[in-house]
Amino acid sequence: MSDEDIVMEVAKYSTQVVILTGGEPGLWIDEKLVDALHHEGKYVCIETNGTCLLPENIDWVTCSPKEGAKINLDRIDEVKVVYVGQDVSAYLDLSASHYFLQPCSCANTEEVIAYILQHPEWRLSYKLINFCKFLKKVEDIKRLSNGVALNNLFAREERLELPTPGFGDRCSTN
Repeated sequence: MSDEDIVMEVAKYSTQVVILTGGEPGLWIDEKLVDALHHEGKYVCIETNGTCLLPENIDWVTCSPKEGAKINLDRIDEVKVVYVGQDVSAYLDLSASHYFLQPCSCANTEEVIAYILQHPEWRLSYKLINFCKFLKKVEDIKRLSNGVALNNLFAREERLELPTPGFGDRCSTN
């Protein structure tokens, strides 16, 4: 698709937020495309692995770095790492406003939550579809255990921040 095709398609929808993802969007995004999306009243976000320089006019930058890759970004709003038990402390060296850990295919949600409770500089990132599945799982746990297991799982829930919409205190749900 050309930039014009992308903008025409996006303009059909009333959403105010556009998130550019897929493959590595930093390979094809330029200031002209971002300006055209802004002209349509869109707030432009990108989720990138951080290996490509980006246009400065992007509104929100999510960096999902690949292990060992060199980051070439001038600005990062949030770092998002899929957590599989690896040492993630080096990602805190990236200058960002927010740091998120995301479970791997919803298979290790409890492990990620436990890690975040021990490392409060991280917050939970969850794909919306997996979050809905997780909520169903929580409801199943509550139903089967009269809430006892749930209370143990979230023993320190005051430090856990679940995804909420908005950009003032944004957290990732994709």
